Amino acid sequence: EFGSVYKGEYRVKRTRANTRVWIHIWERQGPGAEEFGSLLRGPLVLAPGVLELTLDPPVTLEGRLLDPQGRGVRGSVITAEPVYPPEAPQPSPHSFLPSVRTDEDGGFAIPYLMDADYRLVDGTPAEYALAEPVVARPGTDVEIRLVDGLGVELVVLGPENEPISGATVEVTLGGRDKIKRVASTDAKGKARIEGLAADIRYSLVVKAPGAEHGLVHHRVDEWLPRDLEIALRRGRALDVEVRRGTGPVPHARVWWRVGEESWRSEWSSAGGTVRLLVPVGEPVTLRAGEGRISDVTKTGPPVVVDPDADHVVLELK
Repeated sequence: EFGSVYKGEYRVKRTRANTRVWIHIWERQGPGAEEFGSLLRGPLVLAPGVLELTLDPPVTLEGRLLDPQGRGVRGSVITAEPVYPPEAPQPSPHSFLPSVRTDEDGGFAIPYLMDADYRLVDGTPAEYALAEPVVARPGTDVEIRLVDGLGVELVVLGPENEPISGATVEVTLGGRDKIKRVASTDAKGKARIEGLAADIRYSLVVKAPGAEHGLVHHRVDEWLPRDLEIALRRGRALDVEVRRGTGPVPHARVWWRVGEESWRSEWSSAGGTVRLLVPVGEPVTLRAGEGRISDVTKTGPPVVVDPDADHVVLELK
C-alpha cells in the first residue's frame, strides 16, 4: 500500500499477521526535508505492535545531461527511481518519485535520497533516442549522454484492410510507462514515431481509437524499430472470474495471449471479475495471480480457453 507518514507514524491498515513486507520511505521535497533522509528495508515481518525504523542521512545525487556533441540539455526532467532488490516487490507505477529539471548547462541535483543505487529516467526530447536509464549512486560523478534518434512509420489497418484513423501507437522501454513515445494515426492510418534507437528492443502497443470499434489491441515485446504495417483483429468478450476457495480474489492480475504472442494483462474488479477483449475464433491462454505480481512466470498455471467460450473461472491457490 501507499500512504503518507504523519508526525512520524504510519499505520498499516490491511494485512495478515506475520506478513513479510518491504518498506520504502522517502522524503518529499519541501520545508524541513533537509532534516530527514530515506530508507529501504526488507523483508520485515509485520506483527501486532510498533515497528520502529530509523531513516538514513539524506544525500544528493548530482550530474549533467548532455547531447551527442557534449553540450548541456536544459529543461529536461530527471527522475530518480530506486533500484529495488530482485526479491522485493516492485513499487506502484503511480508512486511519487523525486525529480528535478536540468539547468542551463544540463546540470541537475536531486536531494534527500538514500545512499543506494538509483535509475535516472530522463525526459528525453524527441530528437534523441530513448535509451536504457543510467544507474548511479549519490556521491558519484554522473553523466548522461544522449544519442541521435531515428524515426519509423507505422500503418494501422482494420480487419477489412481499411486504414484506422485515431489509433494510438505507444513505444515504451522496458515496459516502463515513463519511458515512451506516443503518436496517433492520421486519416490514412499512418503514424510516425521519432526518437528511437536502431539497436534497442522496445515494447510496441497499438490501440484502436475506442471500444466501439471492437478491435483487439496489438502488442509486440522485444521490437526493433522499423517501418511496419499492423492489422488489428476483431474482438469478442471473454468474462474471467478469479477465485480462491469459495471467494473471489479482488484486484487480481489476469494475463492472456494467443499462441506465442506477447502476454497482455488486465486487473480484476473488487469482485474478482474482468472482461477481456480477445480475438474472434482463436483459443486464448490465460494465467492469473495476485495484483502485485509483475512477472507472468510467477502466476498460476496456464489455462487454454476454447474459441467459443465466453466465461471462465481461474482458481488461485
